[in-house]
Amino acid sequence: MIISASRRTDIPAFYAPWFFNRLREGYLLVPNPFNPKAVSRISLDPAVVDCIVFWTKNPAPMLPRLRELERYKYYFQFTLNPYGADVENRLPDLSRRIETFKRLSDAIGRDRVIWRYDPILTNGKYDVGFHCEAFARIARALRDHTAKCMLGFIDHYRHIRGALGELGVGPLRRDEIEVMAQSFVRTLEPYPVALETCTVKVDLRHLGIPSGMCIDRGLVERIAGYPIAAKKDKNQRQVCNCIESIDVGTYETCLNGCAYCYAIKGNYNTAEYNRRRHDPDSPLMIGRPGGDDVIREREMKSLRCERRAPAVLARRNLFRFVSFRYFAPKLFVGAVQDFIAVDCLGFAVGLNQIAAASPSFDRVIALLRFADHRVSVHQVPENVPQYIGVACERHLLSAQVFEIDVVEVFSCPSHYRSVLSFGKDTRPE
Repeated sequence: MIISASRRTDIPAFYAPWFFNRLREGYLLVPNPFNPKAVSRISLDPAVVDCIVFWTKNPAPMLPRLRELERYKYYFQFTLNPYGADVENRLPDLSRRIETFKRLSDAIGRDRVIWRYDPILTNGKYDVGFHCEAFARIARALRDHTAKCMLGFIDHYRHIRGALGELGVGPLRRDEIEVMAQSFVRTLEPYPVALETCTVKVDLRHLGIPSGMCIDRGLVERIAGYPIAAKKDKNQRQVCNCIESIDVGTYETCLNGCAYCYAIKGNYNTAEYNRRRHDPDSPLMIGRPGGDDVIREREMKSLRCERRAPAVLARRNLFRFVSFRYFAPKLFVGAVQDFIAVDCLGFAVGLNQIAAASPSFDRVIALLRFADHRVSVHQVPENVPQYIGVACERHLLSAQVFEIDVVEVFSCPSHYRSVLSFGKDTRPE
């Protein structure tokens, strides 16, 4: 199972000691958000936890203790926004958070630290021009420290409308979104950083920005080193692409002080009160189990599955190799249609350049991006399965460039190590 830690609060920033204690004990307790007396006992046995996804704006308290995570596979969703204290009033200075991001990336690898620029909101102070400049500044700082940026746009939840109204934040206009998105694409074009939207609510595929998954099957498989059988998370909004996970956080507990927060019902006194009730030695994040709590063991099992058979809908005897580094992201538009399986990952040098444009290539990119964007046969980790099923479009490139169809499963001998030819089969007769 995948552990989400957590969409409901910032565990790395405020509850890291508690979480490490729970890992040592091997379980934790999570109350039902709608019925706090109904409590689930969640096993943290590494044998059943396929991956932990941390959500945070400030993981600095966890950095000295990362070695305690060695038994687990994990990655971070790290939100890094340029707002001031009027919007995010209890966060460290942006420069300090950027340095924390870099330190985390250096410690665990750039693929495992996702940059979230989320949520994007506008008012008189934080206008379109501000976001274009701020995004470019942060992107330059993080260009060697992350492999993906997730964009999110402000949701006007009922309980935060008053706070947003006081800041002069209204609904985003489509023209504002388009201008910012185009600027973000231009900013990231020279960097090995993919750009995706969080959810399908705002469709930017025509600009080469696909909708992504925050809890990402492809990334989890690559980190875990095996395929998983995971469904779409039915507990998330319909517009969310994420696969299923178990959230171990508690609402009304985050102290970051963000005006747009959906996890705090507009009253930070409640969060501060709950923080005072926190006991790092308790199995519950807030308080201790009571006599009237009904505790039930949550069924936990690994999502690991046997090697998936490739669903090849059409077979071809050749593959048109291309050095994708030289293609602009805007050429890649389409929907997931077919699957391919490949015996070796090193044949597609520079494939990550299409990540920012094709939603169906997210898994390819996650599996190819190990050390950096120049992946060779020799850099493929041993724990990656020999055959990997990956989503693929039947037509990837515009007709004016090259077309790649469904590929036959084949092995990749040494003569594929340099893939620089354009539009022709490079395999020997």
